[in-house]
Amino acid sequence: MTSGNPADIVSSTEVAAQFGGKVDSEGGQVGPTTSLFASTGNNLPVDTVLLDGHALRRAGCKLDGKTDDGPAINALITSVASAAPIGLPAPSVALQIPAGVVVYIGTALSTGTVSLSISGGGKEDTILLMKSGGSGVIQHGTTAVPAVGTLQIRDVSIIDSDITGSGAPAISAVFSSSLSLFGCMSWSNVVFRYFTQAGNFTNCPRDIVWFNVVANGPDNTMQDVAGFRFNGTAANTFGNFTSVFLACRVDNYLFGWDFHSMVPWEGQRFYGCTAYNGWGMVRAWLNPATLGGTNYQAPIWIFDGCDHQGYGFGLDLYGCRMVRVRSCYFVPNNLPSGISIPAAPDGTARNYRSMLSFRQCGDVVLDGANIESGNNLDSTSTLVYVHSDVSYFRSHRMAVLVPETIAAGFEYAAGNANNVCGAFDSYWGLWGGGVGRCVLDHSGNQMNLEAVHYPNSGIYYGEITPTGRYKILQTDQNITLDSNNRAAVTFPTRAGTTLPVFIGGAPHLDWGVLGKDTSAGSAYLYDITSTGFVIQFEKSSSATMGIEYTAEGF
Repeated sequence: MTSGNPADIVSSTEVAAQFGGKVDSEGGQVGPTTSLFASTGNNLPVDTVLLDGHALRRAGCKLDGKTDDGPAINALITSVASAAPIGLPAPSVALQIPAGVVVYIGTALSTGTVSLSISGGGKEDTILLMKSGGSGVIQHGTTAVPAVGTLQIRDVSIIDSDITGSGAPAISAVFSSSLSLFGCMSWSNVVFRYFTQAGNFTNCPRDIVWFNVVANGPDNTMQDVAGFRFNGTAANTFGNFTSVFLACRVDNYLFGWDFHSMVPWEGQRFYGCTAYNGWGMVRAWLNPATLGGTNYQAPIWIFDGCDHQGYGFGLDLYGCRMVRVRSCYFVPNNLPSGISIPAAPDGTARNYRSMLSFRQCGDVVLDGANIESGNNLDSTSTLVYVHSDVSYFRSHRMAVLVPETIAAGFEYAAGNANNVCGAFDSYWGLWGGGVGRCVLDHSGNQMNLEAVHYPNSGIYYGEITPTGRYKILQTDQNITLDSNNRAAVTFPTRAGTTLPVFIGGAPHLDWGVLGKDTSAGSAYLYDITSTGFVIQFEKSSSATMGIEYTAEGF
């Protein structure tokens, strides 16, 4: 250092003592980082290894869109797989691919031994291209050897060379239970094109967070599987919690997202997401064998501002609780001949379609949902199906624009307990189903505002509260007395049916006789039931009179 000669600095034992532990030193001496990368093959004892375009080319990748770069990338990943830092689940690899580069994948990347972060120069500018007939782009762990690291992706397009679909998922992942507290998949600005399935994931740990993730299946062809399939097996000892999907879209798949789990799978949130040209946006079957297997309901399923256009079952949920569907839009497509109606999530066969279907669910709220059809539904279709094992279903402010004749708007299966389902403030803007088909209540015991207040047909003889209490306000004219000096008044039935409005016994009654004729004398309430009441008069009379009343009850 005293001589001022740079060569003396490099060979100085004092300098070597200070720099000997640095990551950019070699043999105790300071050296250029680039030469060190080249000499060690990127196998550095550091928490994160950066594999940029230069490092990939030095390792043998061509990045020309024609040569299989998979083996070279797998070799780099293998070289760092054993360098797990203390306190983290796995060593980290940051694969940074610049814009304008096409990474050709003929051999799927095997990444389960590291926490992998893939970032490109833009979702339309950096491409991972799988060869036609390939087995996938990324295999992040397997059932035999689950992944011990996380998987983060951003700003890339992942494309199948076969535009009709090669038959393999683009990304398959099986996670280890050791990752229970680590966020497994944070993705943003990612596009999948032409894959038979975009992703198949098993035993995901916490915190799936996706923003602007788009999966376009083969054009105009609905695939037989979901765009993204999530599986939970008994090997998942921790369950899955807290996922957020924001501004994501799935096209041309059976369902956009498909959840099938035998362990808790809770806290799934969808904001501004869409699904087109398939059966539905989200299907869920949640029935954890580890919790007894029959009555579990996974809480927190939020759908806000979402949009589905497909054949039916936009939401097809089994085993979900605290379901919130706010300001979502559902449009049915015409069902082509030869397309089979899928079974319910629990395997129950179905012979007609609904736009929304709920089974084994609790605390379901539709708030401001819209269903609009352009004569694409069948005469057997319903808009919302609520099974008998669903409790506390409510719909508020639904707008219906369905001009064709269908079986029902809301359909409540027979067998529900008293007052667990309710439809309030529905707007039947266009409705071809008829008054009695707004709510098809097979047991006649659910809360139904349309039973007593249906403005489209001029029915205004009552109202209902959110707790299920009906209030009938009526005037019966042209009543005459029978031979016992009694006048009988029958309560109206639920609109379009012969079912009674009150199912909880006789309601509370306020009544009064109209008119000035006093020939019948005084009167008192003789009898009241759930279907009507009788007034006893003091004297006989041939006068025609009117009785005004308010009846309130369940």
